[in-house]
Amino acid sequence: MINDGYTIHYPPFRYRPLLPESRQVVRDLAGRQKWYELETFLWREPFLFGKLPASDDDKKLLFLHMTTNSREGGDLENLKAGLQLFFENPMLGLRDCDLCQQWWFDHDTGLICQNANGPIRRPSHARVPCDTSAGCAKGHHENPLELSHRNKQAWKHFLEWRHIGLPDSHRQCPIVRRNWAIMGNMVEKYGLPSVCH
Repeated sequence: MINDGYTIHYPPFRYRPLLPESRQVVRDLAGRQKWYELETFLWREPFLFGKLPASDDDKKLLFLHMTTNSREGGDLENLKAGLQLFFENPMLGLRDCDLCQQWWFDHDTGLICQNANGPIRRPSHARVPCDTSAGCAKGHHENPLELSHRNKQAWKHFLEWRHIGLPDSHRQCPIVRRNWAIMGNMVEKYGLPSVCH
């Protein structure tokens, strides 16, 4: 199984959603009535892990789930925008909005402001930047820009495997290749933030 947040558990199956290029392969094989090749393409890694569908009904239902990926565009945009924020402003990218509401932050350094008594709490009358005209690169605290749970797992997967290389089933997965290209390009452009070391 690929533990990058994009493997979906649909009991008793674990599958990967098909990206447009994989859906096109399926259409081409079906159009040429290459049923054996279609079965071989779909019902194995990197698209299916573990239990194989035993009946035609299972196959139809699982195929419907694999090809109906309503989150695809949102996942991709979240990965790009969330990583962009993280690489350009790692402290803000990591910081939870609740912390900003509780503590007074220096938005140039990303650190909590200090005085002789230690960290400074945000006074109740002081609005957070996202509630002012100054705004915040993370957006508003009611809907902040941050990596989704799925994309946090994808980033963790990248950090865990980037030095030792991926197993074959991971490398064959179009989602992994796409996400790793995005993450790898970000690392090449910005370097890895010190908070990741």
